Amino acid sequence: MISGLSDHETQYLFVSSIFDRQTDNFRLVKKRLITKSVVSMFIEMLKDESWDNIINHADVNESFSLFLNTFFIIFESCFPMQYLIKFLITTGLQQESKYLVSAKSIFTL
Repeated sequence: MISGLSDHETQYLFVSSIFDRQTDNFRLVKKRLITKSVVSMFIEMLKDESWDNIINHADVNESFSLFLNTFFIIFESCFPMQYLIKFLITTGLQQESKYLVSAKSIFTL
């Protein structure tokens, strides 16, 4: 399997979906949860992976495809995409929030 990807050329891919839509009050946001503990687990999984089939492969393109597949399987298992709801704050609420914060700091002893 040849991936068509190269480490010598920059390639971009933009995929739009229904999850990128925004409504009046909220929008769905795609994020990956990345914490120190998950990064440590990711590194350990990469260390524990047997890379022999990739290193000893005769065809460079096939070797690169195998590497990418292995890497992305581990990456996706450690850092799955999550959909979060982000509520939108209007300009009026932002101004009111700033006013309340400044008022609270004035009256706090």
